Amino acid sequence: MAETETEGLPQVEIAAIVMDDKGHVLLGRALEGVDKDKVTVPIGRLQPFEAMSDAAVRIVAEWAQTEIAPQHAIFVCESIHQEGQEHRVVVFIFAKATSPALSRKELREDVMWVDVRDLGQYQDEMSDLAADGFYKLSLVLRQQAAAKGQ
Repeated sequence: MAETETEGLPQVEIAAIVMDDKGHVLLGRALEGVDKDKVTVPIGRLQPFEAMSDAAVRIVAEWAQTEIAPQHAIFVCESIHQEGQEHRVVVFIFAKATSPALSRKELREDVMWVDVRDLGQYQDEMSDLAADGFYKLSLVLRQQAAAKGQ
C-alpha cells in the first residue's frame, strides 16, 4: 500500500513478556510515542511478512541482545490516543530467555531484568500497556495452574 493508503490504519506491534529461569522479567524505558520514558516490556512494530514469533525474537535481540524462545501469544489489546493520533494493536507474546541475562553494565542504560516479585515497585511509572500485560499474564498463569490442579 502507498503511504497515503496506510495513513490512519492501526500500527501492529509485538510486545514480549520475557522471563528468565530465575523468575526475572525484561523491562525497559520506552524511547518514543505516548509511553515515552515509561517502564515497559520489549515492544516494536511487526514488519510486513514477518511472523509474530520472529518479530518477538528480533525485538528482544534489539532491546537486550538476549535470545528467546517464544512460547505463545497470550492476548491482544488495542491502544487509541486521539490526541497523539496513535492507534496500536498490540499482540503480547510470552517468551523464555534462552541465553544468559547480560550484566547490568552490558545492558543499555534503559533496560533491566526485574524479579517478578518486585514489579510493584515500578507500577507508578509503568506504561498502561505493560501493566495490562502483566495483569493478563497473571490471569493466564492462574488459569493454567488451576487446570493442572495446583
